Amino acid sequence: MESKNLVIIGLKGLPKIKKGDNIAKLVVDLIKSSKTTLESKDILVIAQSIVSKSIGRIRDLSEITPSGEAIELYQQIKAKAEKLGIPVKSPELIQAILDESKKIIKVEHVLIVETKNHGFICANAGIDQSNVEGQNIVTLLPEKPDHEAQKIRNELKELTNLEIAVIISDSFGRPFRIGSTGVAIGIAGMNPILDQRGFKDLYGYTLQTTIIGHADNLVSAAQIVMGESNEGIPVVIIRGYDYEIEENASIVPILREPNLDLFRSEE
Repeated sequence: MESKNLVIIGLKGLPKIKKGDNIAKLVVDLIKSSKTTLESKDILVIAQSIVSKSIGRIRDLSEITPSGEAIELYQQIKAKAEKLGIPVKSPELIQAILDESKKIIKVEHVLIVETKNHGFICANAGIDQSNVEGQNIVTLLPEKPDHEAQKIRNELKELTNLEIAVIISDSFGRPFRIGSTGVAIGIAGMNPILDQRGFKDLYGYTLQTTIIGHADNLVSAAQIVMGESNEGIPVVIIRGYDYEIEENASIVPILREPNLDLFRSEE
């Protein structure tokens, strides 16, 4: 792969997203009204929150009735959260997490779960209360993030006649390290992993196990510009990264099989 300089461009000024909004059109309109350009083989990184809002993947916690399981988990989580001096998740939020989960992996001050629609292992099923209007409103992960990424990519191509890769981003925590980092949860136009097995290193040795999660790397780079609080930059253009276009891309190859995951209990 040829080494190039990356350019990361944050798009500020996107209107507040509501259900039914066409993100591709809003992005193109914003680019046209600014001094920014969009070029072929750019990568567009889009925050999950605005994708979820555009397709109506939000819930009002005040409309949720917690189950017995949610109440029981609340008691467990409450004790651990209070001991750490951090906010306690409500039974309603815990129920929302359960509704989005296939399996509970671990119960601490958060719930580590496997999401039912994607197989992601993450805290609280990816449900987010930040950057959402309304005290009791939360965003849920898109049910089909690859589909949403491909839809935006198709619409961008129709509007611009350019080949653009699209990555839907979120932020996850990590084992053994403090601080969340950007991860790809949906992708279109490029493979989420870069398999370099069989390539030679600087000293001529053949790489045996080197697989790079370049979609996650790209999202982490974009997230430096996006920020996590009130920056108001939910869309970032990455330019200069050399990748192969893949029409049938999916986030699935980046997910580790449970039997190969050293951080999960035997199932």
